[in-house]
Amino acid sequence: MLCTWQCCSQAIPQPKSNEQPNWVEIYEKTAEVLATEVKLLLNFMYFLVNTTFKDLRTDKENKETADLAVYGLQLLSEWSSVVTELYSRKLLHLTDHHQNEECPQKAEEYERATRYNYMEEEKFALIEFIAMLKGLQVLMSRMETFFTEAIRRNTYAELQDFVQVILREPLRKAIKNKRDLIRSILISVRETCAEWQRGVEPSADPALKG
Repeated sequence: MLCTWQCCSQAIPQPKSNEQPNWVEIYEKTAEVLATEVKLLLNFMYFLVNTTFKDLRTDKENKETADLAVYGLQLLSEWSSVVTELYSRKLLHLTDHHQNEECPQKAEEYERATRYNYMEEEKFALIEFIAMLKGLQVLMSRMETFFTEAIRRNTYAELQDFVQVILREPLRKAIKNKRDLIRSILISVRETCAEWQRGVEPSADPALKG
């Protein structure tokens, strides 16, 4: 019986701890769930190839790149959890000569946990998963500088939108209702973080008058 881990963004099947799972079935279902991710990764690579050498990028492109970086990290985390859980499960449930005819009666515990504890289908699936992990890890590592710049620019743009636009209405209400403490906090935040177009906050802004 399979269940889904509610904390994951993807409905990847996970085994319950008190059951003996069919790992081949789990891998097949997991591969089916991640089929769309494979297509997205191809689009991801195409996007990087066509945008890496641009001198200036728009705020929208920087946000898309930052979102792709987060998405790539989420995939690494999800795929790593599947591999780690299989490996941990095998270490906890050793095989023996009754379950596996190829396992000698005097085999060491580590051999019973690793060498003789995987079916051929499980080995093949595990190799595929690790190959996907390595491929994505290498790709993201090579694009680290590209990602870092886009993330910084996106963070800067979102910060300016927040302090200059989103905080404008709360500041207006605080001034109108004479909430001096809230007004002083909001003004301090804007003075600390805002980078205005002409270097100073517009004095004619109606929000400053309530």
